[in-house]
Order: sequence, then structure tokens, then C-alpha cells
Amino acid sequence: MSRSLFIVGAGRNGTSMTAGLFRNCGLYMGENLHAPSIENPRGYFESPKINTLNNQILGAYNPARETISGLGYRHDSPGTGSGWLSRIPLETRLHASPEQQAEITKITTRTPFCLKDTRFCYLLHLWRMNVPDSRMICVFRPPSVSVTSVLKSCRTRPYLYDMAISVNQAFELWTLMYSHILQHQSQHGEWFFVNYEDILNQSALPALEEFTGYTPDAQFPDRIYNRTQPEYEVPSAASDVFEALKNQAEISRSRFSA
Repeated sequence: MSRSLFIVGAGRNGTSMTAGLFRNCGLYMGENLHAPSIENPRGYFESPKINTLNNQILGAYNPARETISGLGYRHDSPGTGSGWLSRIPLETRLHASPEQQAEITKITTRTPFCLKDTRFCYLLHLWRMNVPDSRMICVFRPPSVSVTSVLKSCRTRPYLYDMAISVNQAFELWTLMYSHILQHQSQHGEWFFVNYEDILNQSALPALEEFTGYTPDAQFPDRIYNRTQPEYEVPSAASDVFEALKNQAEISRSRFSA
């Protein structure tokens, strides 16, 4: 039986590398995928159509920016094209409009697929409705590495030049996204949690193959692109979530090791 996959994780945590493992497995990944960039020279394996749809859904939950007397307010809230930087409170229950849900249904009829979007941390329950037998892979990195990379993206990507996110808010972003996964999304369906480093060193690949039913391309991950060095002290909330993720990764490896 061919399984559909969702690749889940916060931005700059290895979701592109993880999706790339399955790029040659005959899985539908969406239309007109984002082109490679300096940040991801080997590609994103991510559909702009899916990004746009998820941005629209998240837009209803993000505070609106304002300009009053020439001064900008709430510029820590993501713009219309940067929903991957949303900080959605854990108690928030997110919904899609009937039209948005119809678009999701249309995309998820193209099975088997491998769909990847960091916004799935918040919205995966909306995408899994019609594919309850899909399998989810959650990849993560140490939070300080992720935050360092996210803040660099905000400084260097032109569409994020007006994004005023602090170090503390970047840690909050990482913590909220993975807390939504741990406390909400992963309560349903089959999940495989994996540390970014265990994909790079290939130790997790046999268990990933057992979990997905597809043979990951061991030649795709390349340590040369693991360039970010952590720069910030990690808050206790993020440390706690990181420990929980590592624990889940150990459970995943033990369950699906041949």
C-alpha cells in the first residue's frame, strides 16, 4: 500500500532536507515547487499554492499591522506571505472556511503524496481530514540553532525586511509550533519524530524506511549545508519542549527499527 506523507516542523529545522529524502519516490509534492535558493541550494520541495492557502487561514489568527502617525505597530506579526512566522497560542483552535477546506480536499486527492509546509504545525488537522491513513514525520533541531537561522532569514530575505521579531519571540515561535505538534497534532495518526542530526548521520534512515514504506535517498542529506552555529541561550520552555521531542524521537526509533 502506497502511503501519503506529511513533513512537519518549524521553519529552518530540516523539513526541506527531510522531504528531499523522498523526492524520487513517485510521490506528489505539489505544483511549481519553490526554486532552490542560497538558504536551500538543493530545493524546498514545497508548493507555493499550499503556502498561500495556509497563509490565508493563519491570517485570520494573526494580529493586523497598523501604521499610526507614520509609526508602524505590531510588526512582530507576520505579513500576508510569512505565515511560517506565526505565533499562535496553544489554546487556539484553528478552522478553515468552507472554500479553504474545499481547496485542501482538492489537493489531498492527489495520493500518494509527500506534502511539506512548516505551517502544518498549526494546520495539519485540516489537511488530514480526507487522508486519515497518512503518516507524519516531525523533524527538529536544537532551538538555539533554529532561532539563529530564523533571525538570519529575517535579516536577509527581502520580503521579511519589515518583520520586527526579537530573539525571545523567535524562541516563542519555535516553542509554540512544536507544542502544537506535541499536544494537539500528534494525538492522532502515526507519527515519526526525528532529530535533524540523525538524518544527517543517516542513523535514522532505516527506521524511516520502515515507517514510511519508501527508501530514503541516503545521498541527499549533506553536512556541508549544516552551517548555522547557535548564538543564544535557550529559555527553559524551549529546553523542555526540546527534551520532549528527543524523547519522542527515541520512541519512534525503537518502534520502527528492524
